[in-house]
Amino acid sequence: MLDSIPAGTVVPAKIISVGQDYTNIPPPNAKSDLPVLRRLLRGSWKITGALGVTATNKFWGRANETFTHSTRLSEGGVRFFLPDGEVVFGDDRQGVRGSYTRHSAIYPRLGLARQLNWGGLLHGTLGYYQSTLKLNRDPFADLAENKLRTINTSEERLITLELGFQYTFLRTYRFRPFLGVALMNYLYYEGETRTNVYDGRSGQTNLFSGLRIKKSLSLNPELSLTAGFQYQLSERFSAGLFGHANWALEVFIEARLGLEMRYYFKRQRL
Repeated sequence: MLDSIPAGTVVPAKIISVGQDYTNIPPPNAKSDLPVLRRLLRGSWKITGALGVTATNKFWGRANETFTHSTRLSEGGVRFFLPDGEVVFGDDRQGVRGSYTRHSAIYPRLGLARQLNWGGLLHGTLGYYQSTLKLNRDPFADLAENKLRTINTSEERLITLELGFQYTFLRTYRFRPFLGVALMNYLYYEGETRTNVYDGRSGQTNLFSGLRIKKSLSLNPELSLTAGFQYQLSERFSAGLFGHANWALEVFIEARLGLEMRYYFKRQRL
């Protein structure tokens, strides 16, 4: 048995026993037999929280127009109904000059992510988006007596679900830029759009047109892109800024810039 070991071979005494073939013992530096996928998914879990906001005056809008009073309905003119039952006609359609509405949007998100050792990040993120377009000045303030004006206002609320991937650059440094892509789907949507007409002659206002929509679990995912950076504040916390944009097949998320915080379950090296 031991006589069969070639001359000059160093045999560790602790791993040789009677009847054991030492040639089947793996060398100390042998590679692990873990599947490739398992090695790729090695990393740490984190919770992500983000807040995107926007607020701006709207200087244009497809329903924001002025008309001149007319005695009859001409080609290209519009018929308006006032609250007292009077029917008036508008002609000489022109776009509204100046801003009569202000748009604001808020988009908080909360997610669970897996930060992979090689730089990738997989995440699932829930979000709540609310967008409001409302009047920010008196529509009658500079409206001539022979004019009519239409102004559009709206409100949207939706719950989003994102499943995505990001890649983190410079992950061994405190400052860590990233790029990401995700599939976004709407779990719930509620929106309302109103166009009101304002009559300079009578001082009356009335609803000209409107649309209200409610729907749940829209199976129409669309692409969203994100880019930004994180700065490691401590062993468990990082913070940074991001930019976000979606393909807008159904709804355009206008809260495109924001702040993001991340909490690591496993301490990070500083």
